Formats: sequence, structure tokens, C-alpha cells
Amino acid sequence: MESFEDCAKREVMEEAGIKIKNIAFVRIVNLQDYAPKHYVHIGLTAEWESGEPKVLEPDKCAGWGWYSLDALPSPLFKTLPDDIESYKTGRTYYDVT
Repeated sequence: MESFEDCAKREVMEEAGIKIKNIAFVRIVNLQDYAPKHYVHIGLTAEWESGEPKVLEPDKCAGWGWYSLDALPSPLFKTLPDDIESYKTGRTYYDVT
């Protein structure tokens, strides 16, 4: 029973130990590309508010890196290229087929 914004704040704090602000919706996708798993992907943007990022769930994630949006590693999760395009253009997208 929490909003997308509250969920994003909580998850980022739980997983990375940082506070975020100015959370905005960019995209929703009914993602069936990883069958038999099915995801509903909600793309959001946010700004860093405070804290130093750290891996707080090492059993789920070994770590991460910081990359330029024009030099991302490969492969990416299926939704990320379109999420980034949405972020760059300011357009929101709904792909619920």
C-alpha cells in the first residue's frame, strides 16, 4: 500500500543506502521477454539526495559501476535502452501489450 515514489525511496535506501528525491515516472512495460518470468516494469527517474552508495544486498547484487549514458556496458536489462531514451527526451511511454 505504498506509492511508486515511496517504494522507490525505500528500495534505493534498502539496496544502496542512499536517499533520493524528485522522483518522476517515465515508463511502464508489461515485460514478457524473460519467460517463464513475467515482470511489470515501472521506469522512474530520481536525483541523489544524500548518502554514499554501497551494496547492501550482496546476495542479490555483486556491485555496480557508474557509466556515461553514451557508454553503457552490455548486455543491459531489456527495458533500459528505452528507459534511457525516455529520460533523455522527457517523453513517457506505456507499453502494456
